[in-house]
Amino acid sequence: MSFSSLFYVLFYKPSMQYSGSILQMGDVTVEVGDDVTFHCFHPKDQMNRVMWFKQTLGEKPAFVASSYHWSQDSELHDEFEKTKRFKVNPGLGSFNLTIERTQSDSATYYCAGSFSNIVYFGAGTNLVLRAERLTFRPTLSDINHIL
Repeated sequence: MSFSSLFYVLFYKPSMQYSGSILQMGDVTVEVGDDVTFHCFHPKDQMNRVMWFKQTLGEKPAFVASSYHWSQDSELHDEFEKTKRFKVNPGLGSFNLTIERTQSDSATYYCAGSFSNIVYFGAGTNLVLRAERLTFRPTLSDINHIL
């Protein structure tokens, strides 16, 4: 066996197969006005770019944020940057999205990663917002008005 063959066998590590593993947390229910953080985990050595998308029921997905794996720089897109309520926290093998002071943010949030120009999506996390409970105690005049 030649030196170059031996070097190839001992030290060459062919490109790893991408497993498609984008892991997201399960569905979340919070009160309107609360902060919420969505966690996304991805294979740290196999991603060129990681992204978040928001899909409101009946609408096309909106591009929320992205980060290039090797630089750890992140960017919020369009209205998500303008509201100042959306934040991302990129890390080695993770890309978390926080929404501060939730409002009309009910939707499914998808974390995705690209590798070799193919985009892989997580299963999605549904955000359900509960309105504050209002206590309504009808008076006798309210009841008479209804009847």
